[in-house]
Amino acid sequence: AMADLLDRFAPEAPAPSPGIHPQAVVEPGASVAPGASVGPFAVIRAGASIGERTVVGAAVSIGRDVVIGADCFLYDHVVIYDHCVLADRVIIHANSVIGADGFGYIFRNGQHRKLRHIGTVVLEEDVEVGACTTIDRAKVGETRIGRGSKIDNHVQVAHNVQIGPLCILAGQVGLSGSVRLGAGCALGGQVGVSDGVRLANGTRIAAQSGIMSDVDEPQQTLMGYPAQEFMTHKRELARIRRLPQLNDRVNALEKKVASLEGAKDH
Repeated sequence: AMADLLDRFAPEAPAPSPGIHPQAVVEPGASVAPGASVGPFAVIRAGASIGERTVVGAAVSIGRDVVIGADCFLYDHVVIYDHCVLADRVIIHANSVIGADGFGYIFRNGQHRKLRHIGTVVLEEDVEVGACTTIDRAKVGETRIGRGSKIDNHVQVAHNVQIGPLCILAGQVGLSGSVRLGAGCALGGQVGVSDGVRLANGTRIAAQSGIMSDVDEPQQTLMGYPAQEFMTHKRELARIRRLPQLNDRVNALEKKVASLEGAKDH
């Protein structure tokens, strides 16, 4: 009901007019649909394709051979690196970067040698990406965000991550390389997931938790660092809060035992 009310009362933003702003740069070989809108200072590199009714905001940079579907909206200063794919109805908010190199190095001859990342990023239909979020390209293959998934601001998605459909990632989540999320997972703010970890369908992770190993059973709710079953962690927290009182009781018992032993010696 609330969503319907907000839709009813939200002010209608003026739709950008179709066409390419005279201060935009569209390289030869790029394709922009007649119904698309390209804002000032946007750059669309050769081989890129922009679908119908898609809006490319001011100062957006779209790399070579990028494919963007219909009805997408790229807010100002978004960067899409070469060869990435955005399906229909994708929304990317300001200053996000799709397809930057993954964080991969090997230490050789006294220095960190960069590993080339030659894969890509695929955002499926109805994905929304918040502001200042980064989704890195795969080392090989693809980093993929599943249909209908929603990613908040300041989220880091590393190389080769696979996010299933209809997932929710809150602000400052960090997914390490090759993490796999099943369908319908929900990660609270500042959750961290280690390299290669797999989460089953419907996994829910409380904010600021750390996931160090696979979650095989679907529909679990986890919490803590390292994360464990939600109620187990809550019970442990309750016991930890009682430690000062328990310490006082132990001290009192030790004094009582000491006094009894002293009396016995006399």
